[in-house]
Amino acid sequence: MWASLGTFTAADVDFMTEPFSTEQRLRAGWAAYQLMHGRKVSEPPILDRKVDVPTLLLYGMDDHVVGPDFLPTCEVAFTDRTGPFVLPGAGHFLQWERADLFNPLVSAYFGDVRVRHGR
Repeated sequence: MWASLGTFTAADVDFMTEPFSTEQRLRAGWAAYQLMHGRKVSEPPILDRKVDVPTLLLYGMDDHVVGPDFLPTCEVAFTDRTGPFVLPGAGHFLQWERADLFNPLVSAYFGDVRVRHGR
Protein backbone atom coordinates (compact mmCIF):
# COMPACT_ATOMS: atom_id res chain seq x y z
CA MET A 1 0.00 0.00 0.00
CA TRP A 2 2.89 2.40 0.56
CA ALA A 3 4.88 2.02 -2.64
CA SER A 4 4.78 0.69 -6.16
CA LEU A 5 5.43 -3.04 -6.31
CA GLY A 6 9.10 -3.89 -6.57
CA THR A 7 10.26 -0.37 -5.70
CA PHE A 8 12.15 -1.22 -2.53
CA THR A 9 14.66 -3.95 -1.78
CA ALA A 10 15.01 -5.46 1.69
CA ALA A 11 18.04 -3.20 2.22
CA ASP A 12 15.92 -0.17 1.25
CA VAL A 13 13.27 -1.14 3.80
CA ASP A 14 15.92 -1.60 6.49
CA PHE A 15 17.32 1.85 5.70
CA MET A 16 13.88 3.52 5.82
CA THR A 17 12.80 1.80 9.05
CA GLU A 18 16.03 2.29 11.00
CA PRO A 19 15.07 5.83 12.15
CA PHE A 20 12.04 4.28 13.88
CA SER A 21 14.04 1.60 15.68
CA THR A 22 13.22 2.80 19.20
CA GLU A 23 9.84 3.49 20.79
CA GLN A 24 10.70 7.17 21.24
CA ARG A 25 11.65 7.59 17.57
CA LEU A 26 8.59 5.68 16.42
CA ARG A 27 6.27 7.83 18.53
CA ALA A 28 7.89 11.02 17.20
CA GLY A 29 7.46 9.75 13.64
CA TRP A 30 3.78 9.04 14.23
CA ALA A 31 3.06 12.44 15.77
CA ALA A 32 2.05 14.06 12.49
CA TYR A 33 -0.43 11.28 11.76
CA GLN A 34 -1.81 11.36 15.29
CA LEU A 35 -2.57 15.07 14.89
CA MET A 36 -4.99 14.17 12.11
CA HIS A 37 -6.81 11.69 14.33
CA GLY A 38 -7.66 13.53 17.51
CA ARG A 39 -4.35 14.25 19.21
CA LYS A 40 -4.43 17.68 20.84
CA VAL A 41 -2.32 20.35 19.17
CA SER A 42 -1.23 23.80 20.24
CA GLU A 43 -2.18 25.23 16.86
CA PRO A 44 -5.06 23.57 15.02
CA PRO A 45 -4.61 22.59 11.37
CA ILE A 46 -6.21 24.80 8.76
CA LEU A 47 -9.43 22.96 7.96
CA ASP A 48 -11.95 25.80 8.04
CA ARG A 49 -10.69 27.94 5.13
CA LYS A 50 -8.87 27.80 1.85
CA VAL A 51 -5.08 27.98 1.80
CA ASP A 52 -3.90 30.87 -0.35
CA VAL A 53 -0.15 30.30 -0.47
CA PRO A 54 1.88 28.94 -3.38
CA THR A 55 1.53 25.16 -3.18
CA LEU A 56 2.93 22.37 -5.33
CA LEU A 57 0.64 19.33 -5.37
CA LEU A 58 2.28 15.99 -6.12
CA TYR A 59 0.68 12.57 -5.81
CA GLY A 60 2.00 9.06 -6.43
CA MET A 61 -0.31 7.10 -8.71
CA ASP A 62 0.17 3.96 -6.58
CA ASP A 63 -0.39 5.70 -3.21
CA HIS A 64 -3.14 3.85 -1.38
CA VAL A 65 -2.54 5.59 1.93
CA VAL A 66 -4.13 9.04 1.55
CA GLY A 67 -7.46 8.01 0.02
CA PRO A 68 -9.41 8.76 -3.14
CA ASP A 69 -10.60 12.21 -2.06
CA PHE A 70 -7.05 13.61 -1.74
CA LEU A 71 -6.75 15.17 -5.19
CA PRO A 72 -10.22 16.74 -5.42
CA THR A 73 -9.89 18.04 -1.86
CA CYS A 74 -6.52 19.64 -2.64
CA GLU A 75 -7.92 21.27 -5.77
CA VAL A 76 -10.56 23.00 -3.64
CA ALA A 77 -8.41 23.77 -0.59
CA PHE A 78 -5.32 25.21 -2.28
CA THR A 79 -6.28 28.28 -4.31
CA ASP A 80 -2.73 29.16 -5.44
CA ARG A 81 -1.68 25.73 -6.57
CA THR A 82 0.44 24.19 -9.26
CA GLY A 83 -0.80 20.71 -10.06
CA PRO A 84 -1.84 18.25 -8.96
CA PHE A 85 0.76 16.26 -10.79
CA VAL A 86 0.22 12.51 -10.59
CA LEU A 87 3.54 10.69 -10.80
CA PRO A 88 3.44 7.21 -12.32
CA GLY A 89 5.38 4.40 -10.70
CA ALA A 90 5.27 6.01 -7.27
CA GLY A 91 3.35 5.40 -4.10
CA HIS A 92 3.61 7.37 -0.86
CA PHE A 93 7.37 7.99 -1.16
CA LEU A 94 7.57 10.17 -4.27
CA GLN A 95 10.92 11.67 -3.40
CA TRP A 96 12.51 8.25 -3.30
CA GLU A 97 10.51 6.20 -5.78
CA ARG A 98 10.57 8.78 -8.57
CA ALA A 99 13.40 11.16 -7.71
CA ASP A 100 13.94 11.52 -11.47
CA LEU A 101 10.57 13.31 -11.70
CA PHE A 102 10.23 14.69 -8.19
CA ASN A 103 13.54 16.58 -7.97
CA PRO A 104 13.23 18.57 -11.22
CA LEU A 105 9.60 19.47 -10.45
CA VAL A 106 10.45 20.70 -6.96
CA SER A 107 13.53 22.59 -8.16
CA ALA A 108 11.63 24.27 -10.97
CA TYR A 109 8.68 25.13 -8.75
CA PHE A 110 10.61 26.60 -5.85
CA GLY A 111 13.00 28.43 -8.16
CA ASP A 112 9.96 30.00 -9.80
CA VAL A 113 8.39 30.88 -6.42
CA ARG A 114 11.58 32.71 -5.41
CA VAL A 115 11.51 34.69 -8.67
CA ARG A 116 7.78 35.50 -8.39
CA HIS A 117 8.09 36.65 -4.80
CA GLY A 118 11.45 38.43 -5.05
CA ARG A 119 13.28 36.04 -2.73
